Amino acid sequence: EEFAIGNIILESSFASDGGSNYTYYANKLDVMSAKFFMKITALNWKDEKAKRFTDQCYAKNVNIVTNFDTTDVNTSLVSKTKYKKGVLHPILDISGDEFNSTISRELFKNGEGNQTQLVNFARTPTVALKPMKMTITDINASIPGVIPAIDTADKEVVFIYAKAHAPDQSRVGKELNALVQYEAYIPSGLNKSIYGLDNLPESHDHVNWYILPNDIRFGFLAESLRYSGNAEIQNYLVSQYSIPIIATKTPHKNRVTYKPKAYLTYSRFGSSETTHSFLITMMSDKNVWLGKGKTGKTVADNISKRGLQKMDW
Repeated sequence: EEFAIGNIILESSFASDGGSNYTYYANKLDVMSAKFFMKITALNWKDEKAKRFTDQCYAKNVNIVTNFDTTDVNTSLVSKTKYKKGVLHPILDISGDEFNSTISRELFKNGEGNQTQLVNFARTPTVALKPMKMTITDINASIPGVIPAIDTADKEVVFIYAKAHAPDQSRVGKELNALVQYEAYIPSGLNKSIYGLDNLPESHDHVNWYILPNDIRFGFLAESLRYSGNAEIQNYLVSQYSIPIIATKTPHKNRVTYKPKAYLTYSRFGSSETTHSFLITMMSDKNVWLGKGKTGKTVADNISKRGLQKMDW
């Protein structure tokens, strides 16, 4: 019969923003999250699409029960459901290792309906979390009186605690492209290969932090940037991970302060610390070298003794 539903088909996926196998711990899900997509197709008893299963006719709500596993981590799951026009509603019922949701009848058109649930885990800017893998193990979609649809294919996303970090940097000449990097917290003893994070280079400055590939999925790492001194910052929003700086004269040394996006902010000293900073040093390229300090920085022979002390080389 045209109005009788025989069964439903469930299609689903679970992936991070941009299709990578990992995403970043974040509290604002519309900014950073894993995407759990589900599509339901209603079929009649002839296994044809039931086109009158629509919001203006006889569509019904579809109940979804999703089971998942996570590797051990000390934080809580947060999730929202993305409805039409991008409106977010925190309607998930989370209990233990499953969460329940509903694909509303109003989302169905011509026998098909879909929704995306945004999934992440709570983050604070003062306590770094080890990586965590979330695996959706099975999904059960049901309508009363209709054969349910079950998807048991494992779907995985890795969540990483990341920060924006720039080491102190120096160059010969008046131009410097200051590098800002994504770094991931990976405590010692953790098997990185489980999370696909092996072979990452170590941070230049910090133990248990590792440099991630430059992630161009989300644009520049910082929301704002502050700099003073005899130099100009050139169109820093054009680049995702470097800050072009031109000094008006050398030698030049100053501090760049920037405010990372919230999911890349980290400070051991308190949540009120929302900015990161690093030093830049630019030396003259027209002079004979006088010396080299233990950090590898060099100074030119026409810099006064007083100026040399200020460079902290």
